[in-house]
Amino acid sequence: MLPSASAFVDPLFSTGIPLTLLGVERLCMVLQEAWGTEAWRARLQEYTRVTRLEADATAGLIAACYDSMACFPIFASLTMLYFAAASYGEMARRLGRAEMAGGFLSSEHAAFGPALRRCIAHARARSASGTPWAPSEIAVFEVEVAQAVSILNVAGLCDSSKRNRYGVDLEDTIRAAAKLGLSPSEMRAVLREAPWAQ
Repeated sequence: MLPSASAFVDPLFSTGIPLTLLGVERLCMVLQEAWGTEAWRARLQEYTRVTRLEADATAGLIAACYDSMACFPIFASLTMLYFAAASYGEMARRLGRAEMAGGFLSSEHAAFGPALRRCIAHARARSASGTPWAPSEIAVFEVEVAQAVSILNVAGLCDSSKRNRYGVDLEDTIRAAAKLGLSPSEMRAVLREAPWAQ
């Protein structure tokens, strides 16, 4: 099944389209590379595993966001997790390095995936208590999220001076070039030549 048929995730961040497009791409690769071979079943099982993992991570993040809507600083922090993974994943794909992203929401990224799950679990557990977040708890959570986001941050996120307004600034990407396996000068050269960066 495509991700949109195998799991329903609330469309808060419009995740259905990219999840389904990734599913189509992955199934096409399985058909192209494994059809009629002994690897066929194993490749489909891996596709199933990845599809479920990404749907679960997405549903968990969206649930945490809904849980925290009464506390805007927590909600805003949680959205940074989504935007960090989305901007990193998109840039990695544009650079031909999609494997670096660790799948949708970077849920299989070696460092970011576990950090994402910890932040989601923290927010959900705290919201389940039913008591409002104290200012000190908000500050601790914002630091926790900022540390997770820093793993992938190629978009200048979690910058309080931007007041939750994050326009496209390719200088942020150039400063974070090492996270995508490039030097700043290499990233600048790529961006100069790329038609999508104009």
